[in-house]
Amino acid sequence: MIGLVSWERLLIGRISDGDGDALLELRDRIGDAVSARVQQITNDHLVAMFVTAGVFARLWSCPAEFDVRDPLAALLGLAEKRSYQWLASSAGVWSTPERPAPERSVGERSTADAPLWIPRVAEEPEPEWS
Repeated sequence: MIGLVSWERLLIGRISDGDGDALLELRDRIGDAVSARVQQITNDHLVAMFVTAGVFARLWSCPAEFDVRDPLAALLGLAEKRSYQWLASSAGVWSTPERPAPERSVGERSTADAPLWIPRVAEEPEPEWS
């Protein structure tokens, strides 16, 4: 696994400042590790692509949610959570009834502002897991 290095922290700082190029650079450097972890869990390449894009979209819209001391671990953690949510939802365990749009935190960016490679996704609140 890729170890923690200072460039990750620097890129997260630049992303927090709204630098889309930093997001793309981080995706180029560690996106394959995130995608590989998702594919390992879901055994589905297409799902891995979408979950990985969603993880980076979340980083773009809410960079303060990610631990700058270990960004890779934070990204892998979110990717794993979303992978297991996908598995549960595809098995009918987690239903997706109509839900109100989530309220945006102060200073939170929309994924509409993200660099073009990130698919535009409907932003929904994370489901509660008991």
